[in-house]
Amino acid sequence: MIEFSLIPDALEKKGIQLAESTANWELLDECTKVILATLSCRIVMQEKMSEAERNRLALADPEYKQHLEAKKIARELMLRHKAEQNALETTFDYLRTIAANSRNQRF
Repeated sequence: MIEFSLIPDALEKKGIQLAESTANWELLDECTKVILATLSCRIVMQEKMSEAERNRLALADPEYKQHLEAKKIARELMLRHKAEQNALETTFDYLRTIAANSRNQRF
């Protein structure tokens, strides 16, 4: 278990990692529609077809699948950082409670 005095620094570092990974995931998430529209427009240039057909082809495009995989990885990292931050917060609260209880038992 991490030493009590080291937890505040570890929490700050984990908070920064969480912020960075969240921003990365949000950026990828925002780009999803742009990538899909770009792929759909590329298909239009090749031949005439309905919007539904273009969308279906764009969804099957390897570039779109690669984007979705990048989003998955970014979200996993974000959730891992959040879980690690929660664990640090829980450990900190646990150790603080133990310290408070031991002080109360002395009196």
